[in-house]
Amino acid sequence: MNKTKSNKKRTGLIIGSLTILIFVGCAAFAWKKKTASKDVVVPFLNEYTGTEGMIKYLQLEWQKVNVMDNKFANDFRLNKFLNTPMPKDPPKALQLKGSIAREYLSSGKSEEAIEAFKEYMRYAEEHNLRPEDYMYVKHMYAMAAMRTGEIQNCYQNHNAESCIFPIQGNGVHIDKTASQKAIDI
Repeated sequence: MNKTKSNKKRTGLIIGSLTILIFVGCAAFAWKKKTASKDVVVPFLNEYTGTEGMIKYLQLEWQKVNVMDNKFANDFRLNKFLNTPMPKDPPKALQLKGSIAREYLSSGKSEEAIEAFKEYMRYAEEHNLRPEDYMYVKHMYAMAAMRTGEIQNCYQNHNAESCIFPIQGNGVHIDKTASQKAIDI
């Protein structure tokens, strides 16, 4: 029985020592990360330590992020779209306007999304684009109106039933303006 305890203790010490050696070894050399295109050497571990090293590492990693593919980077995509020059070609301009409106909605900026969707619809009608070409955007426009109604009613009439599904009792909208707008869209 003592031999078993001794073996377990020795095994624990060996595993602990190996773990420490691995961490020390990693800190002693530049970290290599295999990417699809090539090896990228990030030598921050030799130049920085602690918080400074982590900040540098995160800055380097952020540069590799493709914001357009990151579904959680709505504010960054919105900023990119807002800073993109408006194309002169109406279908391309409409696509950019739709992207702006969608990112406003995805960023939780429902009122700005409604204004952007209004602009989208105005532009589409002005350039005689067919409504069936932008039905998806109309659905998102209605969603922005519905979300605005939800937010307004949740703030104005907050109670135990106001933000719970299924909507019933005191959770029913008192101010139905935005909800009705969603239906009308």
